[in-house]
Amino acid sequence: MYDLKAYSPTQGVKSVVKYNFKTKEIELEVRPYGNIKTKNFTILRCSELRDMWGNMIFENNIVKYDEQLIGEVKFTKGKFIVEFKQLTVDLCDINDKILIIGDVYAKKIE
Repeated sequence: MYDLKAYSPTQGVKSVVKYNFKTKEIELEVRPYGNIKTKNFTILRCSELRDMWGNMIFENNIVKYDEQLIGEVKFTKGKFIVEFKQLTVDLCDINDKILIIGDVYAKKIE
């Protein structure tokens, strides 16, 4: 079972309360407003790994490695990888050496 992380246009999403598979509607706990229902969301898989600062790594996070390489975390063929411009690496090999600097949805939220 994977943890879920949801992005929506509403800032302050704390957690997923429930998801209706029939209507594809999700209920989110949003601070300070309480629970809201929306259909505008993306659910991401959690890798259960942490970056160098202890933040949980999710798919579609943008990460920095060694001050020069910037890549995207992806889930493919049953495992998490980091795709850099000309290199693909297993996330479990470098998770403690990377830093999360954003995600691919950041500009869509604004």
